[in-house]
Amino acid sequence: MSINKKNIIKLNIKVSLITGGGIGIDRDIFLELARQGVNIAISSRNVDNLNKTCKEIERIGRRSLSIPADVCIKKQADKMVEKVIEKFIHIDVLANSSSTTIK
Repeated sequence: MSINKKNIIKLNIKVSLITGGGIGIDRDIFLELARQGVNIAISSRNVDNLNKTCKEIERIGRRSLSIPADVCIKKQADKMVEKVIEKFIHIDVLANSSSTTIK
């Protein structure tokens, strides 16, 4: 994935909280944001995917935070935001990529 740098907003030293898994296109988005200078907090129910993606983000040279949570549960969503603020002081970009299955 490549972003046209002429059209990108300067993201250097911003903080993004992204809900959703650390796989597929979500993972590619996280990594590209990190390459653009964004510190990333990722929330998902899958801890293994979170941890793998956070390690990749840190190899790029950005800070990351892995937050296991189900954003459909308000208490967990609130705690997720608290953890991001605790580590990064603020959130500049919020992206929701999580999904759920309704039976």
